[in-house]
Amino acid sequence: MYELHVPHYVPDEIHRLITDILIQCQGAISVSDVDIGLSVVVQHEIHTENHSPIHCEPYRYSLTARKTALQRIREFEANGWIEPATGPWSFPVVLVPKKNGPVRICIDYRKLNDITIKDVYPLPRIDDLLDAIGCANYFSKFDIRYGFHHILVKEENRPKTAFILFEGTWQWVRCPMGICNAPATFQRAMNVTFQNFVNKTWLTQGMINFCVIVYMDDILVYSDTFDGHAQHIEWMLGALRDAGFKIALEKSEFFLPEISFLGYVVTQGGLQPDSRKVAAVKEAPVPTSLTQVRAFLGLASYYRRFIKGFAAIARPLTNLLRKEQPLHWDDECDQAFGALKDALVTAPILIRPDLSQQFMLITDWQPEAISAILAQKGNDGKEHVIEYASRTVPDERRNDSAPQGECYAVVWGIQHFHPYLYGQKFLLVTDHEPLLAMKKLTNYTGMIGRWAALLQEYEFDIVHRKTERHSNADGLTRLHRPEESSEEVEESLIEDEGEPTQQREGDEDELLQTESEEEAEEEDNEQGSGDDNDEEHADEDPQLEIAPVADLPISNDPTLHLEPPRPDDGHVAQMVGPLFDEAIVGSGSSFLDDISISMSACSRTAGSLETSIPMPASKDGHKDGGEEERLQPVEAILKVANPGPMGLTAFAVTTFTLSMFNAGILPRSVEKVVVPLGYFYGGSVQLLAGLAEILNGNTFGATAFCSYGSFWIAFAYYVTSIVPTFDGPEKENVHVATGVFLFTFTVFTTYMAIASTRTFRALTVVFVCLGLTFFFLTIGEWGESDGAKKTGGFFGIITSILAWYCSFGLVLLDTWKYEAIPLMFYKHRQD
Repeated sequence: MYELHVPHYVPDEIHRLITDILIQCQGAISVSDVDIGLSVVVQHEIHTENHSPIHCEPYRYSLTARKTALQRIREFEANGWIEPATGPWSFPVVLVPKKNGPVRICIDYRKLNDITIKDVYPLPRIDDLLDAIGCANYFSKFDIRYGFHHILVKEENRPKTAFILFEGTWQWVRCPMGICNAPATFQRAMNVTFQNFVNKTWLTQGMINFCVIVYMDDILVYSDTFDGHAQHIEWMLGALRDAGFKIALEKSEFFLPEISFLGYVVTQGGLQPDSRKVAAVKEAPVPTSLTQVRAFLGLASYYRRFIKGFAAIARPLTNLLRKEQPLHWDDECDQAFGALKDALVTAPILIRPDLSQQFMLITDWQPEAISAILAQKGNDGKEHVIEYASRTVPDERRNDSAPQGECYAVVWGIQHFHPYLYGQKFLLVTDHEPLLAMKKLTNYTGMIGRWAALLQEYEFDIVHRKTERHSNADGLTRLHRPEESSEEVEESLIEDEGEPTQQREGDEDELLQTESEEEAEEEDNEQGSGDDNDEEHADEDPQLEIAPVADLPISNDPTLHLEPPRPDDGHVAQMVGPLFDEAIVGSGSSFLDDISISMSACSRTAGSLETSIPMPASKDGHKDGGEEERLQPVEAILKVANPGPMGLTAFAVTTFTLSMFNAGILPRSVEKVVVPLGYFYGGSVQLLAGLAEILNGNTFGATAFCSYGSFWIAFAYYVTSIVPTFDGPEKENVHVATGVFLFTFTVFTTYMAIASTRTFRALTVVFVCLGLTFFFLTIGEWGESDGAKKTGGFFGIITSILAWYCSFGLVLLDTWKYEAIPLMFYKHRQD
């Protein structure tokens, strides 16, 4: 029996309680290296469609290595993990020497993984798991021994796992490490395991993210009290026992006030980097190749949430990864390399978020970088940081005015911290006083309207803080500002503030392991982080040239950059605009409660006058656009209502009327009633709506309304003034000309339906139905088919009803300030 890792300060009664729990749940305890369980929850499946079997020849090894490998394989077979194979599949074994023990057996499953249909079951985000811990005080950690080997491979799929040595072939009975979709299968098994056990507890919710977090085979139990923690451990072990999983007891840790988990140290006070991981960064030598630069940035960026202005500090290093970038390591790179090391060594403890307390979002903008800090006030009344976030400003926003840039920082910060801020009121803190005007905007039209729709689900108050008291966020954006003369670039993937890339077992580009995670971990600890395959690829890896002076021409490579989520297809600068000091008025209670804005406060290129005036410096001292005499257009002082509902209802009325005749519901004898509607409602009103959308800078709306308005006017003129003039053969072929007219709008409507996927789903359905309407009417005209025309008429009626629905929804949204009926905005409009 392994010794329990229980701290000495744990009371004796708790120690006895843990022992009792382990005895009760001994079915979940592995007491030896080969003692593993058998899961009854799921089986691993391998779907390769109808691909023919793949056979690979065995790799050659010395007789000594083959003898050692064969001995290890016999152990696997005796444990029931593998069995002899007789099928047509086989993949080669890769033997990796170990310093103190037998060889590590790996199997090159890359060819199998290439043809395997991917299981998209998600692994949890590490930041979500850490946030779930909340204000817990006690932690216990568990590791499932040989986690993947607990799961059976579905019997008909086992031949696909076959591996080959010169001595024979074997196939896996249990799920091997390194095979595609194994991580997804295991995570699914863990989630089902704890879901199934809930009915044996008094909980009304799942155990995961209540008292247990699970990442693959790593399990953390967290609780507020001793007694509660003991109960949660008993539940966790009971769930594993019932599902057939066993933990490695020698790796278990109980009742600790702080614990290392997934590369972080979780404490009662918050989070801090794992010193063992930080040591790898601190001791890293100066990189001499792009591979080493990329490896260093990858490890350092895992802890970017602890580092103020990570993106700005790391910028010289990330610039080295640009395409067509001279590989010069200069003083600037050396300073960034050292600064990142120092920042990690002195990284602060970040508090864990407390959902019962109000969040504070502190944002700041500089022409080169933006930053956001998520914080909360503690019991001491001081602000405590939860997470730092920063990124460099993309090229297209480098010339934004100060108000535009500050608004961009706010939008990016809110979207970055969406999981924390959505659903509860928070405080937005800024040093840019004009942002207070956001609380007084009332005009949602055009781009500003779409931005308002994006943020309407957030509730926040805005507080202005003077620049000298805003140093926490301000410092992030001012760190390591590049020379103004250099051409700027967007940030690479490493500078995007999303979840750090997490390598999954089963990665298709690796030689994938089949032995335990424990063995791999021990080997990594022995060899250090590092240079696997460096010698093999030495010729392919560009070497850095150590230069006394940097000569770094910058390129804009979109493949290296993940944009922050955009509210729409325009820039934040276009949506928000330069909020002139004259438009600034106090603050209110909720972003959409009391919004007002004039066209003077909206930067819309199409609506600007020819005259230009110099823009004054903003109150925080930033020159608009970063230039001393930057000229800005004087905007028209004009309020424009949202023309969308008006244009949609004009379209709906006219389409509905004509479709009633096409469907045969109304007699053709009174069909001319459509003509005045086509001229003066469906045509003229949609044209007016399109012109208003031009003023609003809405390309999609302007294109749609102007085109369909012109269609109704042209069609009314065609049937009343052109068709009656046809005579003889012309009259006989009028249906051909009409079909061509309708076909052109079938094409137009098709690509507008595709473009509408940047708006909301209800509108997309309108365009799809309208496209079908035009299609069947075209077929009806060309084929002189009354049936096709009637089908087009019925689709036209459906289109009209849907258009009325969209118009009604937009009127309510604009009037009531919330989505009263579902318009189903697409994800990029909501997140």
